[in-house]
Amino acid sequence: MLANPNVSPFYGVGDPAWDAAHRGLRGEYYIDEADGKKVKMQSQYAPGEDRPDLFLVLPAPERQRVVEYLDVQSLCRMEQVMQNVYSLLAWYEALRGAWIPSVSAWPRYTSANKFAGLRWSMNRRVELRGVKICSVFVEGEGEYRDEGIIFFKLCEKQRWTDIACLLVESGSMDPNSTYTDVDGSETPVLMTASFRGRLNVVKALAKAGADVDKAANDGCTPLMTASIEGHPAIAQALIQAGADVDIDNENGVTALMGACGKGHSVAAEVLIQAGADVDKAAANSKGVTALVLASMLGHIATTEILIQAGADVDKAENDGTTALIVASQHGHAAIVEVLIQAGADIDKADNDGRTALMMACEKGHTTIVEALIQAGADVHSFHGIVALIVAYRDGHSAIVKLLEDASAAG
Repeated sequence: MLANPNVSPFYGVGDPAWDAAHRGLRGEYYIDEADGKKVKMQSQYAPGEDRPDLFLVLPAPERQRVVEYLDVQSLCRMEQVMQNVYSLLAWYEALRGAWIPSVSAWPRYTSANKFAGLRWSMNRRVELRGVKICSVFVEGEGEYRDEGIIFFKLCEKQRWTDIACLLVESGSMDPNSTYTDVDGSETPVLMTASFRGRLNVVKALAKAGADVDKAANDGCTPLMTASIEGHPAIAQALIQAGADVDIDNENGVTALMGACGKGHSVAAEVLIQAGADVDKAAANSKGVTALVLASMLGHIATTEILIQAGADVDKAENDGTTALIVASQHGHAAIVEVLIQAGADIDKADNDGRTALMMACEKGHTTIVEALIQAGADVHSFHGIVALIVAYRDGHSAIVKLLEDASAAG
């Protein structure tokens, strides 16, 4: 019924005689008082000849007034009874951009009917204001009526994100509102959308004026959440909206640390390109860096990205632990190779005097011990001797032989 009237033969559209009968009005409508006040037409139309609908011959401003004052049920019925294609076209034109108070104020919007009324309005581009969703039902969980939780659930389900966007774009949801999480903390709705990776909702909230750096009780911001969850497109959108890339949470963790700690290399690249400080240390008792986190957890791609971005390979935590020491301790041979090639100080020790070689010997990582020796680790120093003693003590015979051979060779 939305066919182009200029090209479609549907319902006779394009036929000059049919067009003349349905676009214009030869007679006049009147109310027949004697016949129950029915609307009739006084004209010379032939019996059975199609005549224009009353709605069609109204001036465009009057059509919109009719639409604006109809209740929800009447709106649905009007659309069902219209058979004239030109009347339908005029109907949709009148709906487009119209603010219909009854539609915005309808109290029965719910997931039970798949938000049919809201989607009816969205498909016809009806303007909505102050919409309220009374409830959503999630299978296996039950019904939710709290406004904040409803928005969280809308973001949780991909098929409901258009409704979440509608609430924001229609001014029905405060973009800076929060909801009470299960642990009792107040969580911004922007963080909810960022956590779930809902780019359309994030953009809608940012455009509506959401504070992109508004944090939850633990200091975590939407950008940190997007980075930790591995949503680079969300991170990019938040940065473009003005998010601070180096802000940290109550534990001193930044978005870059979160991305690198989880191995989300694309998100890390987005943050670095936006100017994130690759050497920033967590403002807590440990002073961990993004490179130490990536090296400790075995994320080689993020390790390489940080090094390429100029990260200091020898920057240590507060206890003196470096990226090479933790990579050696945790058995990440490939990362050890990358750090060695990047110029890491092989013999650097932490505050307790432990070197990368000592940690690899203690944990029995033969391949790493061999790589460190080949890279020039000092096996004759005090640290080298301790490494040999540790290997003997823990029964790592292959490592003992490597150390003895290296000592004898030089």
